[in-house]
Parts: sequence; C-alpha cells; structure tokens
Amino acid sequence: MTVVPNRVLLSEKHDIRTKDELNDLMARVFAEGLEGLVIKMNDATFANLFPGKRHPFRSVYEPGKRHWIKIKKDYLAEGAMADSADLVVLGAYFGTGNKGGMMSVFLMGAFDPAIDQFCTVTKCANGFDDRTLLRLQKQLKMIKISKDYSKVPSWLNVARSMVPDFVVADPKAAPVWEITGAEFSRSGFHTAGTTTDHEGISIRFPRVTRQRPDKSWKEATDVPRLESLFKASRSQSDWSRKLEALSNPSPANKRAAQRDEVLASAKVRSIGCKSIGSLPDSLQKPRLFRVRESAQFNYLRPLLEGFVINVPGALIGDESFQMLYRRLVACGAVVTGDGLRETTKPVTHTIVVPPNTNPASSLDGVTPLTVDWLEKSINEGKLQPLPANQPQICEM
Repeated sequence: MTVVPNRVLLSEKHDIRTKDELNDLMARVFAEGLEGLVIKMNDATFANLFPGKRHPFRSVYEPGKRHWIKIKKDYLAEGAMADSADLVVLGAYFGTGNKGGMMSVFLMGAFDPAIDQFCTVTKCANGFDDRTLLRLQKQLKMIKISKDYSKVPSWLNVARSMVPDFVVADPKAAPVWEITGAEFSRSGFHTAGTTTDHEGISIRFPRVTRQRPDKSWKEATDVPRLESLFKASRSQSDWSRKLEALSNPSPANKRAAQRDEVLASAKVRSIGCKSIGSLPDSLQKPRLFRVRESAQFNYLRPLLEGFVINVPGALIGDESFQMLYRRLVACGAVVTGDGLRETTKPVTHTIVVPPNTNPASSLDGVTPLTVDWLEKSINEGKLQPLPANQPQICEM
C-alpha cells in the first residue's frame, strides 16, 4: 500500500512488551479521543518465547477468526471505564424496520442554566427490550411535531437536522435515564456546550443502562457538569491513573494469585518435572485457548424450526404484530413478507387474517395459519391441532 499524504495513511504500530507500556499507550489513545487499540501477537516474539511450538493465533488477519483483539475503554472493567451521564428525555423519533410506527429512538439532553433551555446531547436507540418499549409508548407524554422546526417549543435548543417526531409535553416532568457510551465527543449535530469555538458535547455509541426515577431534571447532569465530564474524559493523566489501578490487583486478588502459584508449584513437584518446558500443556503459562472455528445458533425454542411463514402486508403494518414477529423468530421460524427478511426457501405457511380464513384462498401447498393458533402454540410450547377444514401440521 502506498501512503498518500492527507489521503491514505498507515496506522501507528507499537511493539508492546510490558503491562506499563500497554497502559501508557491506552491512556494516550483515549486522551486523544480515539476509539481504542487493536492488539495481535507478534509472530517473531512467539517463536522466540516458545521455540518449536505451533502459533495458534497467527498475526495475519483472517475473517471469522479471533486472532486480533480490540480494546476500547467501554470494554474494560465490565464497562466501568465507559463515559455516562444522567440525561433528560426531550423527544423521540419513529423507529424503522421492525420498530416502525413506534417511538424507539429517543432524544436525550441536559439543562443549560446559562440560556435557560434544554440542549440536546445524543440520540439513543439501545437499551430497552420490546416489552419496555411498548410500555413507554403509553407512559411518555409526548406532543407530535413531525420534525417541523417551526413547532419546536421555546424551551428546546435543537439543531434543524435533529428535530424529532415528538417532543415531551413538559421537560421538567420528563424521566431521567442513565446513558452510557464509549466516550464523550464533540458533535455539530448537538447543542449542549456549544460555543463559538467548540461544537456541542455528545456521547458515542450511547445506550440506556438504567432508568433513574429517583432523579428529576434538577438532579440530572446539566451542561456545566457535562463539560467537566468531557474534560476529565480527555485527560491523559487521569486515564493513566485509572488504568494503573485497573491493572494492579487488589490485596484479595493478590492472595488468590499467590495461592494459585503455590498449587501450581505443588503440582510440578508431584509429577517430578525439572523445568517449565516439560510441564503438560494444561499447566504451562501463558495459557492459549483454542478458539472454536464455528458456532451453531441455538433458538430459544425450536418449536417452529423449518417453518417459512409468509405475512400479509396488512398484518406487517399492525403494531401488535411486532411482538409476535420476535417470538416467531425466537422459535426458529423464517418470517418473510413485504419489508421483512428475504429468503430463497419456499414458503411453507402463510398467516391469514379475518375474513380471509378459508384455506382455499391460500397458495397451493402452503398451510394457512392464524395469529391465535401461533400465539397459543408458542404459549403452550407445542403445536396445536388445526381446525378440521385445514391440513394438519406434523411436529418437526
């Protein structure tokens, strides 16, 4: 590959040999606002450490293999290193695909006391299951403005490109959610912390980690606090301290490590080994685990495995169908129809809705099903008998 200045550049490469070197590099990367590191074993280093051993994790990238490891700060300490803020729900957008027709993307923001307005921070579409989303449709008190900028209320400071389909009726009565993401960043699409020199503060890869009914808009993260969190997130010295604390085990973990070391030493003496190189593979360190090259997807229940179900367009547009659709997929069915999954498999069943419940109206060789029959089969965990005028379905 040829480097083209300001067009095509090669990523930096560092030879890391110690834990401290890795911590320093991660601290620098996170402080610069980069996403993280990609780590791979150096083939030459492995050959020197383990002469004659076959390298199980080659450094050459291969799709589907886990030879390379990505490190991001929201991966560390089970997400404890990720950035988070308690933000107010300011509005919502219609979802797409399976969540079309319902509010599934939410506009989150913070109050700015300097301008006495609520400013936007991020759009969040992750963190809620289907049942919670359905409940929020009724719980949230929203006003539909259909992305019309002229209808944006005076309390909301929002960019034209981010005007939502709905705004909350009263932001001071709106719920507060904890939003966690990979990092705080600057974004021209959001207005929190916007100045003549800086774009607004946002959160990359946001997700709802919990609802905060104990907090109101007054206790939620406001814009001044958000600016402090943003600056702290960018401090390399702060990152160095955090990473050092993470990598140094607690006294309890140190005692456990010492206990494991004593047990390993006892095993060496008991089998009469003279050197680490003569130990069985199960006792040698570092331990390298073989990665499974393939994995089989397990459905929640294979009740409908082998079913290819066609859904009429009238039913796809019904909000109540979304929950049934997820349950069908979870039970192993392939669900197809206008806007749904495309498949080359022949359709085996079709859903009929009243008044078209006559099996003669279905395609030849395709078994008609009703929504009631499907729901009852899933709820009871076994296929139910069909009415007498419909062909019976055999267990698969």
